[in-house]
Amino acid sequence: MSYANHSVDQLGPPFRLSDEIIFLIPKAGKLTIKNQYHKLLLVLDGEAQFEIKGLEGRQTLKKGDIFFAPSRGNHHYYNAQKHQAAPLHVLRIFYDIPSKQTLRPENDFGDFIQQHFQQVGHLHDGIDAKLQGLIREFREETENRAPGFRHRLFAICTDLTIESVRKLRPHTLNATETDVSSGEQIVIAAREFIFKHYPNPLTLGEIAWHVGKGEEHLARLFKRHTGQSVFDTVREIRVDAAKTYLPNPSYSLTQIAEKCGFNSLAFFSRSFKQITGLSPSQYRAHSLNAQPVSPPTLNREE
Repeated sequence: MSYANHSVDQLGPPFRLSDEIIFLIPKAGKLTIKNQYHKLLLVLDGEAQFEIKGLEGRQTLKKGDIFFAPSRGNHHYYNAQKHQAAPLHVLRIFYDIPSKQTLRPENDFGDFIQQHFQQVGHLHDGIDAKLQGLIREFREETENRAPGFRHRLFAICTDLTIESVRKLRPHTLNATETDVSSGEQIVIAAREFIFKHYPNPLTLGEIAWHVGKGEEHLARLFKRHTGQSVFDTVREIRVDAAKTYLPNPSYSLTQIAEKCGFNSLAFFSRSFKQITGLSPSQYRAHSLNAQPVSPPTLNREE
């Protein structure tokens, strides 16, 4: 069984399909997915063991991981739990790439993928605040479907791919770092700290201490560079996290509020509706009613 939403196709080459999906791996069982295309997985929640040609032995895939594979072989997921199914929640991007002998990776995006997806790649805890921001944009565009949303999603999927490759294959790239101001660097560092610690109670003093600045100075930098306050950002990141958990019906709303750092269900519900325009229950219902554009071929073994 699986739950899929935020699905979009027809973005144009090299993208075939992008979606957000929860796989339920049967208790003490195995789930096999036929790997027909190059694919990128960003693991948003859950944990499972897996095997795929190109990696030695059984590996562990868990929340925060980045994984990609070329289009060959099957992908096997295993659940060691004997008493319950294991959910694995991922954002997937599939690419349809024809093989070429001569590649021009800086001129053709399909060639870029072909070059960097020749081998299986797996990075633990690779999803950072920058990737999470792109995931937020991906969700917003697939939910709103405003004019030009496919063009915007093409750009977002391109950014997700490049950022993931730069993390997985840093030794193969010769890119130079973009110049950023010291103020921007401080805001980036603060956002990264918030992203890593959003489930915990956070104070402005704690965040400021982490980046080595005073509270008022950090607050001014945030307003200048992001247009919002530090705690607007905290709430936004916590709501993004809730969007990951809501499609999984095994979590109650109270559990999700706690996992995402909200101190009460009422504050969680109010914050979620202010930011998304929907209550958590409405968002969950919409997510569970969504269907994948092109379901993958699954083989379930117990």
